[in-house]
Amino acid sequence: MALIVFSISTQAANRFWIATTSSNWNSISNWSTISGGAGGASVPGNSDVAIFNNLANGDCNINAAVNVQGFTINGYIGAISQNANTIAIGNAGYSQNAGNFIGGTSDITITASAFTLSGGTYTSTTASLNVGGSQGSATIFNHSAGTFNHNNGLTIFDPQVPGCVAGSYTIDVIPSTAFFNVTISGSQSCGNLAN
Repeated sequence: MALIVFSISTQAANRFWIATTSSNWNSISNWSTISGGAGGASVPGNSDVAIFNNLANGDCNINAAVNVQGFTINGYIGAISQNANTIAIGNAGYSQNAGNFIGGTSDITITASAFTLSGGTYTSTTASLNVGGSQGSATIFNHSAGTFNHNNGLTIFDPQVPGCVAGSYTIDVIPSTAFFNVTISGSQSCGNLAN
């Protein structure tokens, strides 16, 4: 008798946007497993990092709810439009150094990592941008360059500190950063938040 064991990896996989003209998020023909590769990979899911880079600058129209491990915009000069779809981002976080992210009317949630804007333009949602950070991540929101537009939405800083682990969390912004409405909740922590 032979025993065959299958191992399923739970590591995040990269999915690269490869559209060169304006196209929809929810189409496998727009995603590849390698930068600049052929389409046909799965649309990024909850164990994947969605990557937009300078090899394909077609605008991205988000036409379905997004649930990914990470969202990276690196060198991409197109526009990504959220529309009315929710976006959930896991422990690989949100990072943008170029391009144009255009928020829509639904929530954007970064549950277990940081928001980093170092270039390009980020226009937030008119609903809520919830940034959770994670245990041991000192900076949960970092705007060092580029443009952050609040879009009259709510920004929630809600540090995720499972098990009541002590720690301090930083919101690091440049002088031009402006928020419309801010909530600091720390609902996952059993300590105090210091201003």
